[in-house]
Amino acid sequence: AQTAVWIYTFWHLGFPLFVLAFALLPDATHPVSGQDARSRNVLLACTGTALLVACIAALCTRGHSLLPVIFENGSYALVVTKGISPAMLVFCLLAMVALARRASRSVLDVWMIVVMALWMLEVLMSAVFGSSRYDLGWYVGRLFGLCAGTFILVVLLWEANSLYQSLGAALTAAAQSERDLLRSREELSHAQRLEAVGQLTGGIAHDFNN
Repeated sequence: AQTAVWIYTFWHLGFPLFVLAFALLPDATHPVSGQDARSRNVLLACTGTALLVACIAALCTRGHSLLPVIFENGSYALVVTKGISPAMLVFCLLAMVALARRASRSVLDVWMIVVMALWMLEVLMSAVFGSSRYDLGWYVGRLFGLCAGTFILVVLLWEANSLYQSLGAALTAAAQSERDLLRSREELSHAQRLEAVGQLTGGIAHDFNN
């Protein structure tokens, strides 16, 4: 009976913690060198996430009896009284403050602040203001959660598209510069040939005159 609620709890506590850790990490001054290193980091991140999700799922199902009761009679009131929902809100606030205080704020940082604000609204609507399952607050809270997840995906796609557009424009400009450089080299070579012919002609004329 507590499995779905605890999965929800781990999810809504874990995401602000990951965002807070991301915000507190120092900005990378040197990019990761080499495609192999980048691929290895992505693989490690995906593997670590999959293992973490598997452990949480096992704890919420097979280790169900180890977790305290936080849902009874269709109400989430125990989530509030036991301090779980307030902890979610505190971590969201800390993540927002840490993101706002970053020295070099990116577009992703700004949108993560927006996502954290929506995350707080979901927790407030679905667990604090309305603590019963399937009431209006529960549905509105899920709607805020859907918006939060959609925003970050849309922003990532938008930023990736902008990067590809910039890359395409840079490649076009580089190709045009290369064509201009080739044309300049041809004109220089032509001018040098004319100069050489002029010098040769002048020398012959001078010798003939002598």
